Amino acid sequence: MPSTTGDNLKSVRQLIDEQPNVDNTAVYEQLCAIQDELWGRLRARFSLVPDASTQRFQPYTSPDGSASGTLAAWSGPEVDWAVYGRVGNPAKSFCNLNINVWLGPQTRVPHLMFQFGTFPAPFFYMDYFPRVHVVTTPGYLDRYFDPVNAQYLELMKEERLEPFISQSTYVRALMSPVALCFIARPGATGIVELIRANATQYFDRWLAWVDDAEPVRRQDYADLMRRDLELRRHAAERDPANVVPERIYGTEVASAVVRALWGGQRVLPRPGA
Repeated sequence: MPSTTGDNLKSVRQLIDEQPNVDNTAVYEQLCAIQDELWGRLRARFSLVPDASTQRFQPYTSPDGSASGTLAAWSGPEVDWAVYGRVGNPAKSFCNLNINVWLGPQTRVPHLMFQFGTFPAPFFYMDYFPRVHVVTTPGYLDRYFDPVNAQYLELMKEERLEPFISQSTYVRALMSPVALCFIARPGATGIVELIRANATQYFDRWLAWVDDAEPVRRQDYADLMRRDLELRRHAAERDPANVVPERIYGTEVASAVVRALWGGQRVLPRPGA
């Protein structure tokens, strides 16, 4: 693995504070295109309807009008909670785009996580959240995570990237063994194309798992749903990068967005309920 610059050990807030005025508009537009490609494929595969609880965040703006954001959550027969979000001001170094797909209890296929952004260097995070404790369920690990290991190891050797290491012990515990979490090295080129290729591979693999999923027994739905919701809430609330939107939009708006992110005021019934 290439040596690191040290930026990969800093927090998102530190990185932005060091370079607060980088215009990343062009990169942002390209990342938006990737997000929309993935979201379009998701909408084509699953039957989804929007949840009214997130309507107020389409869009939302900072008090000075310099930054905007959007958050939309959807649900359907196979999907408990699917989130499409954008936040930040790419002309001022920071933007973060995300797609989170939390499946219903009918399957134990991992949930799908995507984040693309700039801090101000291009950053990406792709992950599968397991539905079981993988250390005590090695067969699950073998089925869903071992096939991703080659992609993970290949990116660890990529000269244009550094693994982005969270300062939060919770976030590091949350991430799977094959999480692709990287930040671009200074001056690196072709990063957007690299993100698109790896995101497509990650998405294609996940869709194949969903199509080939084994059903979960009905009596196991309640425990799985409880676990999924607890994980979703903790993941949203304990993200250390939440301090950045708080500075941009204010604590009240940022806190409301976090609550909407995990479905704290959802209107639609959960599949399997």
